[in-house]
Amino acid sequence: MGKSLAETAFIDLLPSSISGDDTIIAAAQALDGVLEETRAGIENVLLFSRIDEIEEPLLSEMAWQLHVDYWDTDFSLTTKRELIFTAIPRHRRKGTPGAIEEMLHAITGSGSVSEWFEYSGDPYWFRVEIDLAEVVLALADLEVAETIIGVCKNVRSHCEEVLYVAGAEPYTHILATTIVGEIITVYPDPEE
Repeated sequence: MGKSLAETAFIDLLPSSISGDDTIIAAAQALDGVLEETRAGIENVLLFSRIDEIEEPLLSEMAWQLHVDYWDTDFSLTTKRELIFTAIPRHRRKGTPGAIEEMLHAITGSGSVSEWFEYSGDPYWFRVEIDLAEVVLALADLEVAETIIGVCKNVRSHCEEVLYVAGAEPYTHILATTIVGEIITVYPDPEE
């Protein structure tokens, strides 16, 4: 049965031609301590697989390395971890309405984009609607949404307006039906 890396001494890895030399044995024993420290640090390299365990300031360093579009040190750890974990896929879609919506949802909790052709606007313009009932930020922090939009949108498009909806649907849907019936009897034509 094989040994794990933690159970293997460096001297066990040496070929038989040099494993009997006293100098080599001493060097191998000296390297065991250094290699143990290196082996113990291997788990620290695996950042994404243990993103739920990572704390500050490493989260901020990862955000800087991955070029997270919008970062604030006051964000909750959950928000920071989500922004880091989704940074690469979001960069692939940067400049699309979906990327703006994802970022708004991650930070504010709400946000939907309507492009110009969806509301008969001018080309290259869009609107953003934020439902205040779903927003996780304080109302004073909502200017964050406008910053996020500016960072995530493509260069040629312009945000026409940001609509803050107060939780209720802006439209009331009413359904009404009317049933009218009349019996018509068709007789054969008497002239035939």
